[in-house]
Amino acid sequence: MTDYTKIKELIDVELNEAIKKKGTFVDGHQAYGVICEEMCEAGEELAEVTKMIDDMWVSVRKDDEEGIFDAADKGYNYTVDAIRELIQVAAMFKKVSIRSIKIM
Repeated sequence: MTDYTKIKELIDVELNEAIKKKGTFVDGHQAYGVICEEMCEAGEELAEVTKMIDDMWVSVRKDDEEGIFDAADKGYNYTVDAIRELIQVAAMFKKVSIRSIKIM
C-alpha cells in the first residue's frame, strides 16, 4: 500500500529543488504555463503506458512471452516517468499554493 507521507516528501524535495533552481513564479501566467507543460509531459508518458498495455494484450493473445516481458519492462519505465512528471505537477501546484507569486 502506498504511503502518502513518502509521496509528499518526494513532492517537497521537487518543490525545494525547483525553488532553488528557478525561484518563485513571476505571476499566475507563468505558474499556469509551467503546470500545463508538466501535465502535458505526464500525459505523454501516460499515453506510452497505455500503448504498452495494448502491446502486452497483443502479445498475450499471440502467446508471445518475449513480447509480454518487453511490454512490461517498457510499461514499468514509462509509468515511473509519468509518476516523476506528476510529482513535478504537484510540486508546481504547491509552489503556487504557498503564495510564491504576487497576484496583482
